[in-house]
Amino acid sequence: SDSHLQPESSYGVAFAKQFEDALTWLKSQGAVLVAHCGDVTNHGFYKSDKTTVDLGQFAQYKEIRDKFSDLPIYASCGNHDSAYGDYTVAANRDLLIEYTGHDIHHAVTYENDVFIFVGQTVSYFPMSLESLQWLYDTLEENRNKRCFICIHPYIGTDSGNPCGLASNKFFNDWNGTTAFKN
Repeated sequence: SDSHLQPESSYGVAFAKQFEDALTWLKSQGAVLVAHCGDVTNHGFYKSDKTTVDLGQFAQYKEIRDKFSDLPIYASCGNHDSAYGDYTVAANRDLLIEYTGHDIHHAVTYENDVFIFVGQTVSYFPMSLESLQWLYDTLEENRNKRCFICIHPYIGTDSGNPCGLASNKFFNDWNGTTAFKN
């Protein structure tokens, strides 16, 4: 999570090298897939001026991903990926699919396990009702499998917790503590 790919001149840190080093290490440990939980980029598809389209950060991610073509890498959209300024990832959905290889929300099955990636669709509003419904439906479709939910917002406060409100359908149907239900 939080690789925040950006030009090396930012903060004097080689973000791309750190990400590549992490992938190299994971591969050496026998990882069969990588689940990146968001903020692949620092500014999504825009420069820091929030108006100029810039594909550089996602292009950098795609280049790294392509180097590790034998290690599937899946990512959730974080707030830095999904929106910057007034722009939402929905406005750039085609670019997201082109550069990451997947949609805003997606599920991947590996053996009998399901990895569910729920992206942030609007910056700083972690789980929209549409996102919660998609998650709920996807869990229902995979009720008899072990599911892993990969989301960017931390869980610990109601503002970042999709299960935080007792009146929420997800909380009531899934007991608010686990995505696995027998």
